[in-house]
Amino acid sequence: TREMSASSLIPLIASHDLVRSYTEILSSCGISNQNKLHGCLVQLQYLMRGHLASNVAGIDIGPIFLSKVDQLLYKNSCELTRYLFLCIMDEFVFDAKWISGEPDKAKRE
Repeated sequence: TREMSASSLIPLIASHDLVRSYTEILSSCGISNQNKLHGCLVQLQYLMRGHLASNVAGIDIGPIFLSKVDQLLYKNSCELTRYLFLCIMDEFVFDAKWISGEPDKAKRE
């Protein structure tokens, strides 16, 4: 149900409001409430998939996301939310082909 909720958020946030919304969601979550953190991370993942696929605000979002590495990765003792954070980093930071507009491997096949 979190995935359904997160996917319904995509059309409600305009591309020009993406960075502001992304920052608000990311700053509202902390490691003290793992349930809320998981919900926020799922929302961010779906927002990034929905908007960054069209190359909207990717450069602006990267540094905001990386600023949370210490808190959400190193200081976070919950393996589930650490894993989700790493998945988001892998998809949008480490493998940032969306920045250059390079097509997704799955789309080529």
